[in-house]
Amino acid sequence: MAVKFVFLLLILACLSANAAAMSDLDVQPGYEVVSKFEISGDQVHCLNSLAEMKSCSTEMVGLLLKKQANLGVGCCLSVSSITEKCSPATLTSFGFTKEVHSTLLDHCNKLAASSPAPAPLAGSD
Repeated sequence: MAVKFVFLLLILACLSANAAAMSDLDVQPGYEVVSKFEISGDQVHCLNSLAEMKSCSTEMVGLLLKKQANLGVGCCLSVSSITEKCSPATLTSFGFTKEVHSTLLDHCNKLAASSPAPAPLAGSD
């Protein structure tokens, strides 16, 4: 008898919890909800450049943690692209502090300085 009573109470508790969860409650947040996220044309180019860098993220982390000291040419092109297309404030908001950005640029500048000049094309004088 007691087991039936406990089982009945458990079912009633589950049903009332389900009914409470299904009801719509008016929740008034204590903060202003931002309804629109607008970006201008320059920011779109910056975000596209940052999205292209995701393939370089492992190389960049390795360089910054001093585990490896080589970024590929493609990653250096991405670094120079964000330098041109993104404002310092935008870079900082995505985690690119001045120190991180200067470390990446220094490495890419050293890479560019140490790479040999391209061979002249055949037949060009």
